[in-house]
Amino acid sequence: MIKTYKQMKKLLSLILIGFSFNACAQRETFDIVDFVSPKGWQRSEKPTTLAFSKEGGKEGFCIITIYKSIDATDNAQANFDMSWEALIQKSLGNGKVVMQPGSTDNGWETKIGSSSFEKEGIKGAVILISSSKDKKLVNIVSITNTNAFQKEMETFLGGIVLKSPSNNPIQTKNAAMNPKYDLWMAHKLALGGSLAEYSFQYVVLSSDNRCLFYLPEKGLNNVEQDFPASSSSWGKVSDNGNKLVLINKFGKMELYKKEANAMSRYADSKPGDYYKKCKPVNGIRIEGAYSPDISLYKNKSTLLDKATYDPKKRPIIFFKKDGTYINEGLAFSNITKGDDFAIGKGTYEIVNYSLILTTQSGKKLQVAFAPVLDANPTSVDNGGFIINSNLFWRLNKTFAPNKY
Repeated sequence: MIKTYKQMKKLLSLILIGFSFNACAQRETFDIVDFVSPKGWQRSEKPTTLAFSKEGGKEGFCIITIYKSIDATDNAQANFDMSWEALIQKSLGNGKVVMQPGSTDNGWETKIGSSSFEKEGIKGAVILISSSKDKKLVNIVSITNTNAFQKEMETFLGGIVLKSPSNNPIQTKNAAMNPKYDLWMAHKLALGGSLAEYSFQYVVLSSDNRCLFYLPEKGLNNVEQDFPASSSSWGKVSDNGNKLVLINKFGKMELYKKEANAMSRYADSKPGDYYKKCKPVNGIRIEGAYSPDISLYKNKSTLLDKATYDPKKRPIIFFKKDGTYINEGLAFSNITKGDDFAIGKGTYEIVNYSLILTTQSGKKLQVAFAPVLDANPTSVDNGGFIINSNLFWRLNKTFAPNKY
């Protein structure tokens, strides 16, 4: 058991000396706190806290909790006082805090305080480490009733490194709301299909280490803000050196790094099965006629052409490099309905693997858009694109728009 403040003060001085030491073991990050997880400790992560705990039976317990950084004042002592009242005094009912020597490292000003406590028959000590920089505050609270885990506690706290907060909170907020995305694509046997049935499969990797196992119907432009239903499908990405490990609610996927822009599901996969990194499409302009009807691609008349009541209503969309389009008969079918309103003339924009059609009345339609595998989307020899999950073939130059 911790019996005296002298023992606690010795512990705190050891922690303080090593607080910014950069350990060589596998490091992790929670918010802006970089650390090495203590081996053998139980871990509990919540949106605003990360806690490590260990129990030793008769030897007692120790709990270390890291709190996510918050906005605060530029006065480190005032930040500490506020934190002590909110995190310690209200929960444990402690008396007067005993302040320990503080420190300043890499712009972070750290205040440390401690106190004994007794609650529900448990006696122990609580330590608050409060670090402030650029009006940001990080708190770490340790609660223990034993010296048995002192060495492990010192090692963990001594290995913590605090990253610098952004000097531009608006920019940070926008970056969090609008991460960058990379789209990876493979052409594989469709699930449950015959040997002749292949489909395009996707992986989306975000700049904040998250992943999707599919390309959303709307593409990726503002998908997380405008279409929040996709949020539950995102998972986490871990880089294990020779491979990425992707985990979400649907399961686990491993992608082995083969080339700079190619990965595979299995270590022995052949190049034809690789996931290829799609080239960016932001702001591109394209020219020509495109259709999901392969018979048009082969320049033959179709049953649809003959059966339609309107001979002008062909399943073709014409794009022009001036940013305009003519959609002669494609209702881009979404989950709830077909979007006939996009038939006609308008303007288009391609951004973040999304095609956005704006009609002459100002109504907008957004669908997924991607090059095929790692093909150059601006090449004059490009054979087509994937639009709204369908392969749109590039038709030959004999196709011209009907007059409207």
